[in-house]
Amino acid sequence: DGVLKWQRYIHYVVSPSEQDNHIIYDVKEAPDGGLIMCGLAEENDPSYLEATGEASQQLWLIKTDRHGCLVPGCHLVNNVELAENEITVQLYPNPTADYLNIYCKQNSIPKDAQFQVVDLQGRIIETFEHVYPDITHILSVSHLSTGTYILQYQEKGVVRYSEQFVVQR
Repeated sequence: DGVLKWQRYIHYVVSPSEQDNHIIYDVKEAPDGGLIMCGLAEENDPSYLEATGEASQQLWLIKTDRHGCLVPGCHLVNNVELAENEITVQLYPNPTADYLNIYCKQNSIPKDAQFQVVDLQGRIIETFEHVYPDITHILSVSHLSTGTYILQYQEKGVVRYSEQFVVQR
């Protein structure tokens, strides 16, 4: 009918040195009603291009449930009205081996909102911006050693949410 049933924002977290251009090539409905999407990430790394004469390419595949969620149950949170400064965050899978999906919902985002991955000694391993009020961030953890880490959400330098996650190999 042309009526929007749901909308999802997905952000693949890359390091500041990576400048990938992600392109969706195909979307198909899965037997369970979810979506399977495939695409290509072309890396805009001048040094790689200079050394090889060609751009680096990586294929990717994403599978959602029938509600468009990477984190199971995100559609349940999506329909909940949040109080003015309330935030909800869900991590999936936990423990993880390669990627951590971080679903975050709130009413509005301050300009300097960010997530941080912190090790148990308090060292900041990774930081990335949070710019949409209803989004799933896909965070690669393949570079992290096996162990326990803390995901923190901060606004203006104040931690508003914190949860442990485990990396297993």
